[in-house]
Amino acid sequence: MQQQQETSNNMHTATTSTTTTSSSVVNITIPLSEIEQYKQRIKDLENDNIKLKSKIEKLQNANTNLQLQVEEEEELITNKLMKKLNRLKKEKETLVKQVEEEEELLTNTLQKKLEKVQQEKIFIESKLKQDKEYIVTQLRKQLESVLSEK
Repeated sequence: MQQQQETSNNMHTATTSTTTTSSSVVNITIPLSEIEQYKQRIKDLENDNIKLKSKIEKLQNANTNLQLQVEEEEELITNKLMKKLNRLKKEKETLVKQVEEEEELLTNTLQKKLEKVQQEKIFIESKLKQDKEYIVTQLRKQLESVLSEK
């Protein structure tokens, strides 16, 4: 009779583990309905795990796509800045060349003016010398004339 009762209990309960300690054996029994609940909970957790893995994969893909977009934008910005830098370098070279040309023109103009002034100076000095000689000559003549009258 006791065996029949145990058989009937086995239908509603299951032994999940038996542990042996140094002095006794512990037998744990869990009702079948609870085991089914645990099995269902495991299935639910596995499904959640699958969903989370899928979500992680989608997020990783989105992250990869964003990184690619950022790299493309950085490349575009870099190219744009490089073009602008090259344009500014060419502008600078053009301006430097213009300044050099203007300096050369100004230098040439000033050089011509200096030469003209130097020629005028030479002419004026020569004229002054001639005038001086003429005046000295005239004064000598007058002096000689005055001295000869005496």
